Amino acid sequence: MTNLKIQDNIDEFSGVLETFSDKALKFVIKNSIDDTLKHLQEQSKKLAKQQLDAPKPTTLNAFAIRKARLNNPEGVLFVRPWAAKFLGKLIDGGRVRKGADKPLAVPVNVRLNKHGNIPGLKSGAISRILSKPGAYMAPAKSGKQAIWKRDKKSLKSKPLIIFETDRQVKKQLYWREMLNQRAAKTFDKHLTLNIRKELQFMQRKAKAT
Repeated sequence: MTNLKIQDNIDEFSGVLETFSDKALKFVIKNSIDDTLKHLQEQSKKLAKQQLDAPKPTTLNAFAIRKARLNNPEGVLFVRPWAAKFLGKLIDGGRVRKGADKPLAVPVNVRLNKHGNIPGLKSGAISRILSKPGAYMAPAKSGKQAIWKRDKKSLKSKPLIIFETDRQVKKQLYWREMLNQRAAKTFDKHLTLNIRKELQFMQRKAKAT
């Protein structure tokens, strides 16, 4: 599971926060952490839409948060366990392995989309490629199954796709980089806003009495 923890340092803001009651201080810190996590969660979904190949809503909802508690000022933004296995490879890179009954289609000489994947792979791309003139299935030199295409003029064939049981996946989702860039600034922003809200509440309460 990949996660981001945001912990406040109360001493750093003691000059401003010492006027608050302990309970008010805890609420300011908790709300600031939760607001930060919510913002980063939305940014994670936005980033996934930009950098991944047509992610499903379930994939976007894999970014989840665990809110802070009043007596435990720590919140977590994480990838749900069921999605961490495949998203982790896209976030950090790594090798994906499949069983022989479900091999990976590794492109060799086919047009790819902007994400470096075979377009429409999940919606029948293999069948469409095989249905084109000159395309046929035959073993590659490695002995692994492959889709070939025979040139009409030269009658020579070239491999289009080779079916592998494992594949090196390049880093595609720059999630950690986004968090490292945004987390501290976002927390400072929300802390300032929540301090201002609490001060305004204290002023209204003082006038009312």
